[in-house]
Amino acid sequence: MNDEFNAMLPPLDDAKAEEMIGKVVLVGVTRYGGDGQVQGLEQYAGTVLRISADEGVVLADEDDGHERYLPPMLDQYQRVTHISQSQLEFLTGVTEFYRARTDTKMTIAAERLAVIAAVTLPVTALSSVLGMNVIVNDQTRWPALAVLLLAMLTLSLTLLRWAKRQGWW
Repeated sequence: MNDEFNAMLPPLDDAKAEEMIGKVVLVGVTRYGGDGQVQGLEQYAGTVLRISADEGVVLADEDDGHERYLPPMLDQYQRVTHISQSQLEFLTGVTEFYRARTDTKMTIAAERLAVIAAVTLPVTALSSVLGMNVIVNDQTRWPALAVLLLAMLTLSLTLLRWAKRQGWW
């Protein structure tokens, strides 16, 4: 790098430079022409190999291992790192909120399913055991069927009322 450019840069912080070694970074380069128009865009990822005031930031391209050189402005890289970390924390919070909401909905659905099972299981058991003795191929015992249906209806209503009192329905 030339001396004019080095004079414009802040001094290199060796501690920050050492922290960057081995980290993978995403680099976006926009090339401008003399008229201020964008001439090209390039984006690549690379692992930081070394950092010095003379060479700048040297990256190994993730695709082909080719070395790429960037100016040693670590303060700008640290700002981007901080912004990226803040965005990651925000997205983590959004994801946790969505997961909590989804888990709550699934818990409510499971409780409703449990209520349905609690109401229908005793009725199903009663009808399966007694139903075979009440309705037979050649005759139906009407008084027994009426008592059975009344017992099933009473049991269902009692269980629904109990579930309502529990706050499940």
